[in-house]
Amino acid sequence: RMKDVDFSSVIFVETTGVLVKSSAGLKSAVDLAGKKIAVIGGTTNERALANLVKSGKFSATLVPVKSREESVSALESGSVDAYASDKLLLMGAKVADPKAVTILPDDLSFEPYAIVLPRGDANLRLAVNTGLAGVYGSGQIVQIFQKWFSQIGLRPGPLMMSVFTLGALPE
Repeated sequence: RMKDVDFSSVIFVETTGVLVKSSAGLKSAVDLAGKKIAVIGGTTNERALANLVKSGKFSATLVPVKSREESVSALESGSVDAYASDKLLLMGAKVADPKAVTILPDDLSFEPYAIVLPRGDANLRLAVNTGLAGVYGSGQIVQIFQKWFSQIGLRPGPLMMSVFTLGALPE
């Protein structure tokens, strides 16, 4: 993607997780051996899982789909055993019965988020990163995070706090 656009400093980190039916009795990624997992085609999640499968670290069949809605539908209908995506997106998935699904605890990839910027505009990238460093350095970022994510029970963990700390480094 960096061939087409530039990016700001990292603003958020997430991991690939897996949503499963609670009734399936699956407790970790190890339990997915031989199972079918829906994943949106062309995403970093698909690439990460494909690499894990190829390396032999993960044993499952990936089923490429076009959308989150298609993934949820496939999971709820039983045509797949799981749905993989960024954990935050899994938390917000529109499922018929939220109590009927659970997110496995495994973190299957590292997914950094950044602001997309026009390629080659170094002055804009510097201005954005300087602004981000100010927000991170002031500690405001924790309040911003809490405002938007505490309502769904999220707190910034060690990985996110590392992003905030590194983001505060002067340009």
